[in-house]
Amino acid sequence: MKILAEELVMKNEGTMKEQKKKTRRKKDRPDYGVLDKLVISKGYCCGCGVCVGVCPVEVIGYEALPKLIGECISCGRCSDACPRGLGRINMEPQKEAIKDGLVGSYLNILAGKATKTEILEKAQDGGAVTSILCACLESGYIDGAIVTRMDPERPWKPVPMIATTKEEIISAAGTKYHYPFEFSVLKKATKELKLQSFSVVTRPCSTEGVRRLQQSRSKKSGKAIKLVVGLFCMEAFHTDFIDEVVAGGMELSLSNIKKINIKRDFVLTLDGGSLVDISMKKAEPYIRTGCRFCSDFASEMADVSAGAVGTKNGWTTLITRTDIGKEAVEIASNSGWLETREVSQKVLTTPHALAKRKKDRAIPILR
Repeated sequence: MKILAEELVMKNEGTMKEQKKKTRRKKDRPDYGVLDKLVISKGYCCGCGVCVGVCPVEVIGYEALPKLIGECISCGRCSDACPRGLGRINMEPQKEAIKDGLVGSYLNILAGKATKTEILEKAQDGGAVTSILCACLESGYIDGAIVTRMDPERPWKPVPMIATTKEEIISAAGTKYHYPFEFSVLKKATKELKLQSFSVVTRPCSTEGVRRLQQSRSKKSGKAIKLVVGLFCMEAFHTDFIDEVVAGGMELSLSNIKKINIKRDFVLTLDGGSLVDISMKKAEPYIRTGCRFCSDFASEMADVSAGAVGTKNGWTTLITRTDIGKEAVEIASNSGWLETREVSQKVLTTPHALAKRKKDRAIPILR
């Protein structure tokens, strides 16, 4: 009995020591308070919503920015996955990739254009991204996609959506120049819908968020993301821009705007096909603060990047960076969803110029 009692004491002491170690490790992890102090309060937040999507106790909400709405358990997942979080990550390019210091390493460059009329009618330019997603879903390569659509109750307000049908993917076609908190629905995709292999369409900042997620404590959620489609992006704008400048200053009905595009200035396409130009100077005050710290134009960490600059009007420039990205484009091309053309490196002239401009103007993130 004495031996047994001593064994129990030793066992309990060991358990207590182990619990103390766990507690100490837990406290050492950066909690939401650290994320708020080092990222959100300094204006670095890019609005991807990954912190919302990975929080296991769902105590991070968001309005214009992430916000703590409950008790943080200091698991560290939000800080790990945040693209503006502690430390930077490097994604090693494939051995055969062409090195490019401006738009990122790549396997090949193509011009792509949707073959389906229903996509071209809604697409921003070539509709290549929508075509790739539809083809990959139809073939079973993915079982869904996190995309951005417009809120049906508020014109030109983007909201994240988990698309599991081709019709849903097509409904989200077209570029949105606002931040949609796309990864706030991540938990719904993996936990509720139980998607095992899906795609995400992201901006450059959010692309890094995906890669950090795949290397973090939330690896399980990251593993479910099979295909990362990154968009070319100079900056995103607060939704107030639409309300105050377009609807207010221009006195345009938002429901009459069919498409918004950025060339040198904002170009609005109205019902009936008429065009309205808005000077970029009017939009500059509405640029999201976090965009000023971003140096990535071409979503350098994506599997395949896509944008409207480089190729001629009506086509999409596609930069494949990984075997997965290359395979996804081939699936779309071989199945008849996407028309592709090989192009020379001259196509990168404008993307190179924009990428250099963005890198040169980016403000360093200071800790």
